[in-house]
Formats: sequence, structure tokens, C-alpha cells
Amino acid sequence: MKRKFWLFFLLFCLLLTSCENTVTPTENLPIRTLSPQETVTLTPTPTLTDTPFLASAYESTPCFSGTSVEYQWVNTIERGKIVIVLGKSSILGEWLLIRKDDFPDCWVERSKLVLNFDIAILPVISTPLPPTATSTPTNHQVVIPPTKTPKPDTPQNGQSGQAQTAQALTAQAAQAQTAQVLTAQAAQAQTAQVLTAQAAQAQTAQVLTAQAVQTQTAQALTAQAAQAQTAQALTALACTLSAPTLSVNQNGQNVRLSWNSVTGATKYEVHRSVNNGEFNIIGSTPDTSMDDTIPKNTTHVYFVVAINSCGIRKESNKVEITRQ
Repeated sequence: MKRKFWLFFLLFCLLLTSCENTVTPTENLPIRTLSPQETVTLTPTPTLTDTPFLASAYESTPCFSGTSVEYQWVNTIERGKIVIVLGKSSILGEWLLIRKDDFPDCWVERSKLVLNFDIAILPVISTPLPPTATSTPTNHQVVIPPTKTPKPDTPQNGQSGQAQTAQALTAQAAQAQTAQVLTAQAAQAQTAQVLTAQAAQAQTAQVLTAQAVQTQTAQALTAQAAQAQTAQALTALACTLSAPTLSVNQNGQNVRLSWNSVTGATKYEVHRSVNNGEFNIIGSTPDTSMDDTIPKNTTHVYFVVAINSCGIRKESNKVEITRQ
């Protein structure tokens, strides 16, 4: 009995020793160091090119190097030609800077063009300095012909020599006075010419200004009349309406009315006549079909009326069906 006990005790000790040898300290796991994230560089979204502002000339229009008719004429835009509008002269945009392939950029009055955009979105472009008219007065030079001084005769005595000297001095003084008078007259003539030229320029400028105002007024009235005609044409076009085409499909007492859609129509009225009686409205719908019933031994006649927002009405064809 004791031998068994010691055997079991020995086995238990061996088992305990083997378990202690098996257990090993936990290894330290290496800590992974994360590298810093790379900096992401965002590429800017490319800006789309603006759609060019287009316009057309409703009549042959002159194009100038500045914002008035006093500037140099560049070229003429033929009626109906398409141009690119680069900008306007001011907030109101009385003059527009345009571009065309066959001549340099130049300025055109806004009233001469038909625009396909709102002028308020155009940029304001600085305008060139106004032209200045310069006048150069004509210089009139007064040429005084040289006066021949008579050669004094040889004096016979001292008195005759003094007399000749006095005469010579008197002649020179007279020539000097004559030259001064002529110079003063020439100066007065030049001054008068300069004043006359300035007055003529002022009158010419006033006439040109009055003509420009009249031209602008006439152009504005013409543009307004053209806009009114365009508005009337658009209104007439918007109110145009065509007639629908009606078809009927009968299945016993059930009747299916259908028609094509008409451009501009806002609703459709369905009219019916029973046994050749008066037509009455049996319904109104924005759709393109409607259902009805027909009793036995009855004849129905149908037609449809298309109606638009202008109040215009267009009738369709009439269709007759009979149920026996």
C-alpha cells in the first residue's frame, strides 16, 4: 500500500515539474510605428471658359475706335452678321466693344445690335480718351522790300554833307516805322485768323453734337419699334394652335375617345350629339383620351376642341358611331 502511495506521489511531482517547464514568459510584441500620411495636394478644378456673348446687327452698322461718332471709323458690320461682345462702356451700356475676325475690335452702339443675353452681366471696359481737334494757325510773314539808300554825292562843303546825313537818318527812321506798322498789322491778322478758326471749330462741334443727338434719338426710336414688332411676333407665334385629330374605338357599350397632343393646348373639350341632336360638352380634360358609353339603338357623333392660354380654340374632325 505504501509503495502505491509513493508511486502516485512521484508521478504527481514529475507532472508538476513538466508543467512548470512548459510555461514560458509572454514575449513582448513589437509595436509598429505608423509612418505619417503623405500630404495630398488637391488639383484645382479647371474653370470652364465662359460662353461668348453673341449679338447680331439688325441693319448695316458703323464701328468706331471709341464710344462716339467723333472717333475714327474702323469698319461696317453688315446686316445679320454675328459678332462677339467683349464688354460695355458703362453700367447702362450705351456702347458695346465687339470682336469680329476680319477687322480689329471696335465700338458699336447697343441700339444697333440684337442681343441673346442680359446686358447686365457684361463687364465694364474702360473707353479710349476722346479725340482732340488741333488747329495750327497760318503764319503770314510780312516781307519788307529793302529800300535802296541813295548814295550821297560828294559834298561840296560841310553844310551839304550834314544835310545829306540828316536825310539818310530820316529815311531810315521812316523805314523802321513802316516795318513796325506792318508787323503790328500782321500780328492782328494772325490773331483774327486764330479766333476765326476756333469759332469755326466750336460751331462744327456744336453741329456734330446736335446731329449725333438726333441720330441717337432716331436709333432709339427705331430699336423700340423693332422690339415692339418682335414682341408682337413672339406673342402671335405663342398663340398659334393646330386642330387635333379624333379617333373612336367602340367595344359594345364602351366607347374610347382618343386624339393627338396639340402643342400649346392647355385643355380639351369633348362634345357629343345623340341621335342627330344638338352638341353638348360631356367633359374637359388636359389628357388626350376620354371614355364614354352608348346605349343600344343609339347614334353618337363626337368632336374635340383644343384650347390654349390665349383663348384660341381649334375643333377636330367629327366621328359618328351607332350601336344596334
